[in-house]
Amino acid sequence: MANQLTSSNPNQSPTSNEKESLSVQTTTVNFKNFVSKSGPIFWFQDVVEEILTWKDPSRTFFWAGTWACLCLYPILFTILPNLIIISILLYTYPTTRENDASNDIDGNHAPLPSNEPSEGSVDYLSNMQNIQIMMGRISQASDVVKTSLVPYLNWSTPRFSLALLHASILSAILLSLASSYVPWKYVLLFAGETVLFAQNPTIQNLFGHLTPRIPTRKLMARLELFIANDALPDHVLESNSICIVACREHQRYGGHGSGWSDSFLDQSSDPRPWMQEQPHHVLQPISGLWAVQPPEGFQWIPSERGEGG
Repeated sequence: MANQLTSSNPNQSPTSNEKESLSVQTTTVNFKNFVSKSGPIFWFQDVVEEILTWKDPSRTFFWAGTWACLCLYPILFTILPNLIIISILLYTYPTTRENDASNDIDGNHAPLPSNEPSEGSVDYLSNMQNIQIMMGRISQASDVVKTSLVPYLNWSTPRFSLALLHASILSAILLSLASSYVPWKYVLLFAGETVLFAQNPTIQNLFGHLTPRIPTRKLMARLELFIANDALPDHVLESNSICIVACREHQRYGGHGSGWSDSFLDQSSDPRPWMQEQPHHVLQPISGLWAVQPPEGFQWIPSERGEGG
C-alpha cells in the first residue's frame, strides 16, 4: 500500500519540490519523537515564565542584576557562551559525582541513560498538554496579529496605512541620524528591566488602579483625528476653517438575550435615539444619521461623509 501523499500542483515552487514528500507514517513517527523530546523546551519556558511572573523573587532579582551588568558592561557578552557552558556543567555535575574519581578521564564509560519519557507516561502526557497549550497560544497570537496589525499593513484602511508609512520613513531617517548619539546600553537596560518589573504583582496592582484614570479613549480619539486631518486633500487644509460635526446614538440594554437597541428607550425620560451636537454642547434630536446637516456656511468633505458615529 502506498503511504505517501504527493502533490502535482503545477504552481508549486521549486523549493517545495526539494522537500521530503508528505508521509503519514513519517508524520506519526516525527510527532511521537517530538513529544518525547520536547520536554527541555517546555522546561525552559516554565523557567522563563517563573522569572517574569515573580514566582521566585530572588531568582528574578538575580536575572535583573545580570541583565544590568550585561548592559553596562557589553564586553561580558563575549564570555556569555562560556558562562552558559560552565553553568550547564555545574548543573549536571551531581549526576556524575557517584562515579569513581580515580577512573581514567579518557577511559570508556557506559552511555548515559535516556531521560526521554515513554509513550503514555506522565511526562509524555505532560508534554502533549504543553504542545496543546502552545498550539492554542500560536492560534490566538495569529488572530490578534490579523485583527490588530494586518489591517494597517495591507492598505485595507489606506488612511492609517499611509500615516504608518510616513511615520516609518520619518522615524527611520531620524534614527539613522541620531543612532550614534543614543546611549543604547541604557536603552537596553531600561527596556529589559521594564519587562521584568512590569510583571511584579505590586506594580500590576498599581496599574490596575491607574489604568481606569488614564484617558485612553480621548487619546485614541485625538490620534484618529490627527491621522484623519493628515489624510485630507490640500484644498481642504488650505481652507479658512474646518468644522467637526458630532452626533450621538443612544441605546438601552433590553435584558438577557435582547442586547442593546434604541427600541428599549423610554420615550418619557430617555433622550432620542439620534441627537446632533450643536454649539455650546446643545443636543438637537434628529431622525437618523442620514439626517445630520453641516453647520451654516459649511459643506461636507466627500471623503468624510458618512463616517459619523
